[in-house]
Amino acid sequence: MRTTSIGEVRDDGSILLYDKNISNREGMPRRINPSAAQKQKLAEWDLQWVSSSFISAIGKDEKDLFIRFWNGSYYQYYGFASYFDKMLQANSKGRYFIRNIRKTKQYAKIGSLPLPNDLTIDDTELFKQIAQEMNNIVKMMYLKGTKEVIFDDKTQKEFMKITYGGETIFLSINNVS
Repeated sequence: MRTTSIGEVRDDGSILLYDKNISNREGMPRRINPSAAQKQKLAEWDLQWVSSSFISAIGKDEKDLFIRFWNGSYYQYYGFASYFDKMLQANSKGRYFIRNIRKTKQYAKIGSLPLPNDLTIDDTELFKQIAQEMNNIVKMMYLKGTKEVIFDDKTQKEFMKITYGGETIFLSINNVS
């Protein structure tokens, strides 16, 4: 595999990115930057390519969000078109997906859009790996980040606010009756 300053170039021209300047990606799967040919094919499918470990591209219509994963699976998330810009801007597309989209029951797998060098795992394993990446990030943030317990009057719940690497997460501690 040929190397560049940003990563290792695969046979199809896609690049496994180094991510060495992103502190909260320690031990995580490497992001993939699509090749020029892959970017062109994704554009022909009306999708915007992204650099991600699990998600290769996203698209939208008036109402719905479309996500192509690196195993070729293509999903439609009903009513999620408004999430398109925020997902494009997210540092981690997989983390944004888990936090904001995955929990919905309003989706359907609408097919497969294969590209060379797609991951050779099924959807169940892919989603398990995305969730595991999120769990690993939360654990790492908990161990390395600054922590503060806060109480939300509106929900009557305590949360642990954890900040690390410029990101903040809130973990529910308990319910107060």
